[in-house]
Amino acid sequence: MDEAQNKIARVLRRDDIRGKYPRDLNEDVARAIGRALPPLFGGQNPLVVVGWDARLSSPALAEALSRGLREAGAQVRSLGLASTEMVYFAAGFAPVDGGVMVTASHNPADENGFKIVRRGAQPVSGEELAAHLGGQSAPPNLFGPGLTVSSPSSETTNDYAETVIRLSGIRRKNAEKLKVVAEAGNGVGGLAFRQVAARLPFLDVVYSNETPDGRFPICLPNPLDPAYMKLAQGRVLADGAALGLAFDGDADRVGAVDSKGEVLSASEIMATLAPRALQAPGALRTKFMYNLVMSQLVPDVIGEMGGAAVMTPIGHGQIKARMRLPQHADCVLAGEHSGHFFFRDFFRADSGMIAALMLIEAELQARERGRDLSAEVAEWRERYAILPEKNFELPASHPGAAQDVIDAVRRHFAGRGAELKQYAPGDPIPKSILRMDFAEEWGKWWLCARPSGNEPLLRLNLEIVAKNNARGRMGQIAAEVIGLIEENIKHG
Repeated sequence: MDEAQNKIARVLRRDDIRGKYPRDLNEDVARAIGRALPPLFGGQNPLVVVGWDARLSSPALAEALSRGLREAGAQVRSLGLASTEMVYFAAGFAPVDGGVMVTASHNPADENGFKIVRRGAQPVSGEELAAHLGGQSAPPNLFGPGLTVSSPSSETTNDYAETVIRLSGIRRKNAEKLKVVAEAGNGVGGLAFRQVAARLPFLDVVYSNETPDGRFPICLPNPLDPAYMKLAQGRVLADGAALGLAFDGDADRVGAVDSKGEVLSASEIMATLAPRALQAPGALRTKFMYNLVMSQLVPDVIGEMGGAAVMTPIGHGQIKARMRLPQHADCVLAGEHSGHFFFRDFFRADSGMIAALMLIEAELQARERGRDLSAEVAEWRERYAILPEKNFELPASHPGAAQDVIDAVRRHFAGRGAELKQYAPGDPIPKSILRMDFAEEWGKWWLCARPSGNEPLLRLNLEIVAKNNARGRMGQIAAEVIGLIEENIKHG
């Protein structure tokens, strides 16, 4: 490897490119990546769309990336400040060959990265990037000099807004106003939502921290962070809103708060979206996907509707790849516990905006039934209680610590529970991940223990499913499992 290849290798991740700015990812590295990318998009002089988030380093990195792309013969169309799914939209509907979004999503302000897709918003995996970028340095003028194509007109924004409204199935008119909080966390979610809400005159939107500010002065816009969700909770309660929507930094994920100020889990959002997905235009009404650590609520609700629920590994790249397999062509919606929701008719890509609009429609339909979403979620919580994901630090000096602890948990519960061997038929779960299901007189429960992909951590997920008072049964079981893990880490 030459020096440029080494620098690129340091920022490659499982699903994208990510690193600290300017230590790992800077203008020189961005330019080198841009010079190497065009062959990945196919053809000569490929047309590539480039957008960027609110981070202070994003415009400079986008310019350097674009320069490298042009030097290698690509044509570049700038989307400017945009959400990630606007890049997906442009790469999916427009006659272009690929797209790059400059973003580090919800990561700290001093980090940045690239999300890369081909024509049709087809994801480029980390393995593909590693094989392509780590093994070559593309010379300048590979296919002749490229150029910068003018930025898209307002028609692109209009087309995007109209498309997500259509795909969500949300009504365009309503007899009464509905007050909704849109929390942007100083990312790009407020700008994106305003473009869409302007076409839905019944919405009374309270915008919170809408102005993009790449310093993220209040907190990082991450729907999995309780500190961030408290911003939306506070505004919902203070303004008497029916629903709060909290977008992550690049607005491809959304969290939600009900009218009582309670945060909906990603599983509860998925269970709310599933019936709406069946109503979507062109839906084949059969299959949904959910990842390994989502609540049992999800497959239960899908089963009650007559649908098929297919479990997947963790990671949005894993889900996108499976949605594109021929045997899963009828999967209309997929979700993961981090708050990514994927829609077949949106190029099988994730869209926080479509999910947000479907939640609004679900709230409207619940009110037509004389209740609201908060009442429906409260009923679910009597039966399903999920432990917030717990992380255990592992000794960095012992690379095999995670597997040792997982094997100890496996032995401890052998004979008492059933280990899940496959996500779905023909899709085995590796031995490095443990998922066990248990049946009790009062109901059932499950646990999942797995190593972190990039930190010396062991992650634990656990859920209780009972006819009633599920939360009341959590303490004893959680204490047993957590104690077992801590004891094995201590004496491992």
